[in-house]
Amino acid sequence: MGILEGKNILVTGVTMRTSIAYAAVEIAQREGANVVVSAAGRAVAPATRAISKLDPAPPIVEVDVTNPEHLAALPGLLSEHFDGGLDGIVHSIAYADPEKALGGAFLTTDWDSVGNALHISAYSLQSLTMAAKPILNRGASVVGLTFDARVSWPTYDWMGVAKAALESTSRYLARYLGFPLVEGQDLTVRGDTVYLKTLRGLKRVHVILRRQDDGYCDPLELRGDSALGVPGLLGVVRAGRVVMANALGSGLLGSGALMGFLPAICERLLGEPLAMPSVATWWCGEKPALDYVKEHFDDLVIKPAYPTQHMDPVFGNELRGEARADMLRRLEARPHAYVAQEMVNLSQAPTWSRDHERRLIARPVGLRAYAAVDAGGGYAVMAGGLARVASVANTRIISMQRGGASKDVWVQTHGPVSDFSLIKPSIGARDLVRAGANLTSRVVENLFWLGRYAERFDVSARLLRVALGRIAVAGGSRTPALVSAIELARRLGVLPEPAEDAPPRERNEHELLQAIYDPDQPGSLAGNIRSLMWSATHVRERLSLDHWHSLNALQRDQQRAQKTPPTLTEAIAFLDRVLLFSSSLTGFAMDNMTRDDGWRFLIIGRRLERLAFLAEALAGFLEMKSARGSGALDWLLDLMDSTITYRSRYSRTPELLPVLDLLVFDDSNPHGVLFQCQVLLRYLERLERELGTDFAGGLAAATAALRAFDLGALERQRFAECQPCEHCGDLAGQLTGLVEVAGQISDELSRRYFTHVGDIGRQTMAL
Repeated sequence: MGILEGKNILVTGVTMRTSIAYAAVEIAQREGANVVVSAAGRAVAPATRAISKLDPAPPIVEVDVTNPEHLAALPGLLSEHFDGGLDGIVHSIAYADPEKALGGAFLTTDWDSVGNALHISAYSLQSLTMAAKPILNRGASVVGLTFDARVSWPTYDWMGVAKAALESTSRYLARYLGFPLVEGQDLTVRGDTVYLKTLRGLKRVHVILRRQDDGYCDPLELRGDSALGVPGLLGVVRAGRVVMANALGSGLLGSGALMGFLPAICERLLGEPLAMPSVATWWCGEKPALDYVKEHFDDLVIKPAYPTQHMDPVFGNELRGEARADMLRRLEARPHAYVAQEMVNLSQAPTWSRDHERRLIARPVGLRAYAAVDAGGGYAVMAGGLARVASVANTRIISMQRGGASKDVWVQTHGPVSDFSLIKPSIGARDLVRAGANLTSRVVENLFWLGRYAERFDVSARLLRVALGRIAVAGGSRTPALVSAIELARRLGVLPEPAEDAPPRERNEHELLQAIYDPDQPGSLAGNIRSLMWSATHVRERLSLDHWHSLNALQRDQQRAQKTPPTLTEAIAFLDRVLLFSSSLTGFAMDNMTRDDGWRFLIIGRRLERLAFLAEALAGFLEMKSARGSGALDWLLDLMDSTITYRSRYSRTPELLPVLDLLVFDDSNPHGVLFQCQVLLRYLERLERELGTDFAGGLAAATAALRAFDLGALERQRFAECQPCEHCGDLAGQLTGLVEVAGQISDELSRRYFTHVGDIGRQTMAL
């Protein structure tokens, strides 16, 4: 029984037995899938001949992806061969006119040829998917085959553009239709099976199309110093429980050592010499080649033989003395690890420079040529290539890592431009889409922590501003308000334990400034901002442009503030700006983000963080003897951003009873404890309804106990004159319990929805 047993799969683009689509059909059938092949026009005959070699030969249907009538008839055609709908589409169609759109014709290609290439090679992924949508089963997958379209491959020209469009099309389809775009962190291995981590549970992964280097696929067995890849993946591959395209070991084809054998390979396979010789190359693993390299060392450049090696090219004529002898010893010790190539003088081309008084300067350039598969299944050597330009003159190596660049060229046309458009004139009912709920655990986890870090940097900025403000007011003296604010900051981990070798005022001011600007200090504002940016980067596509502008402005402001030692006044002004940024981020989250599961986890994360801070800060405040000094209740209201509310209700100086009522028991105060409990209970109960797990029980019990607290016991109690009393201790104990409950909820959410481990994880696997 294969891993695709009973699955119904449509495969497009079979042209011959050497095509990727043919291999996909062969593997799918071997793993138990029911396969239907589609072809169109002149491709029907070669596709029929190719699949006739399979046992059994899959049925073939004629579907032209550019013909609306063919697309409309697709569900009916597939229903004749499949029972139970469609489980997957492997889309392997690409075409560009080899004479007009390939082979160096990029600057002269007419729009009709470009439009045709984009229509067949990119837009067809959307049109085919939408045509098949009525019969797609829940959990169905759509795979579009492409090459790396991030770079300009030589002479691929408009095919490269079309493939980049295909990659973008797949991303948009994933967003609109709910098909997940998967990274290594989204996958996990349980037993001998690979799963995708989603909010709805673990979902079996049958096929992985890999672009990761071999060494980074499994940190458990390969590179233990890497966080990339999926731990345990190699074991699943060996067990035959997942099909991996670009099989492990295929990276060998990227070895420079093969270049030395290309002439002989061409003669053996094709019976003819290479049409275009490459740079003369010698693999040092052969003794005659090694002897030649040592004899002509000054005329050669030494390079690593395998892509996994980390070594800069070594020019033989630049080595002298011990460096030369050392390189020769390395060649003798590990000859198989090196290749040698003849030195090639790079061409020069004029380049516009902004750094040299805006003038043209000469720079070395390189050109790579490639061959592409044409519509008939043959190969066409492209006349152009990818041009790379060095950043400095007289360089002997051109690479993007060394500052090199690639250039786009724009040419003005001599005639009118076609107004042909791939955009549909109108949207019909079947075209309507809504955001799906099938989010990966990685995305939701980053949104959850984005909410937590957003709140964390906000409250740390408020606490630091309160403390610095008391230093500014107190001058050189240690007032009770300053002492209590500093003590609370230490309790909450915003400040470290004090050093012994500095005067108190200088020590406090220095520590507070470090807590603002030092990203390496635990609990610092700079560290929280760095964590916030890290989480935001991983969910960038879910944040609005204005949201990102605010995040970038916050980061730039922080970086500018770190360049020069700040004064006390400058630090307070910086904290004021940070809190303005925090308010804008909160507004963007509330007004600009779609209310889906990801947004709800962001809000849960923010409310959990605020609840933990409020409860821990208030509990610490009630337990501190230093908080009994004058002015403590004033700065507490300032810290909780509730001063204006208090003054609007009570025309008197702060007193313990009304302050605690406002900060703890008033469920209309957005900076109050019960307000956070109320909001969290509402969202957790919704999670229970939609996702089936109860996390609200402990919080509901703690909330009920807090509501039952007798505030009357604090009447006529002068906070500034009393020691921590029994009633304050009871309330502090309940608040500390809420901090523990918040931590438990965070851990349970992580186990259930993010990591899928423990008893909760085993329950998830059954979904």
